[in-house]
Parts: sequence; structure tokens; C-alpha cells
Amino acid sequence: MGAADNRVSLEQILDAREQRAIRQAQVRARFGKAVVSITLVAPGPVKDSSRLRTVFQGAIAAVEAAQKQYGWPCRYRAVTFLETGPEALYVFDADIRALKSHLVFLENTMPLGRLWDLDVIGADGQSLSRKESGFDGRKCLVCNAPAFECGRSRKHSLVSLTNAVKRIIDNADVVIL
Repeated sequence: MGAADNRVSLEQILDAREQRAIRQAQVRARFGKAVVSITLVAPGPVKDSSRLRTVFQGAIAAVEAAQKQYGWPCRYRAVTFLETGPEALYVFDADIRALKSHLVFLENTMPLGRLWDLDVIGADGQSLSRKESGFDGRKCLVCNAPAFECGRSRKHSLVSLTNAVKRIIDNADVVIL
């Protein structure tokens, strides 16, 4: 059964973010290690669709391939599909900075990587930023300016943003349902 293109409210999105933070804290407390959180960059009210699930499955496959390539033992894995978007949490036995570096590399080089949000949250609860890891911040989906600037100023319309996501998916050399 495929995911419907259901719209979610801002309240639902904020609640999902809060619930994700709680799950992340529980996993960090249980393992005493950094947590990898995987979500998608999906502007607008549609956070779950068959196309977005395929993009998400690509993120899972890329992270798990890196895990095997670098020999990071996996201590925990949880994947959930919610109407507010798919999410995954992992705990790997890996150096936190090396882990972040490899995940940013995936975001920057994979055809759908721009739509992946691969976060590393330290055992202390602090997210390791791209800049702290020696990488540039994310670029805007539409104009390539720093994403936070365009987001803060609401420089682009929702239509422009969703069209940019559609273009990224359409241009990827993968089969998208």
C-alpha cells in the first residue's frame, strides 16, 4: 500500500519534531553514544508520498552502505513512516566527527543527497553542524544562496521550492515511483 499525498499542519510538523527529539534523547541515554537521525528536506505540507519514501529509502541505503564500508558496528536501528515524513535513528560505534564528515559527503555527492537531512546528535544532545565539521552550510534549493538566509526571509514561494524538489528527484538517475 503506497503512501497517500496527505497534507499535514504546522502543528503536526512541530509535534513530530518534538517527538523525534524525545526519541533521540531516549536512544542517546540508552546507548551513551551519538545518534544519526535521517529525515528529508521536503518543503510544504506534504511530507509523505511514494516518491518521498523512495528518496528516503535511498538515504537509508547510502547510510547503511557507508556503515558497511567503514565497518561501523550498528548498535541500534529504527525506521518509521509517519504522515509527517519518514524518519530513521541509528547508533553506530564510530568517531562522531568522522561520522558527520562521511554523512555530509553523502548529502553533497549523491544524486538525491540534497533532499536528505543526515544529522549527527552527540551523546551530549548537541547536533554537530556542517560548519563545525569543516563544510559549507546547505545551499538553497532554488537559488544556491545559503539556505538559512532564504528560509528566514521566505525569499522563495512554496511552489518554487516544491518544483525544485521535483526537479532534483526527476534528474536523479534512480527509479522513483
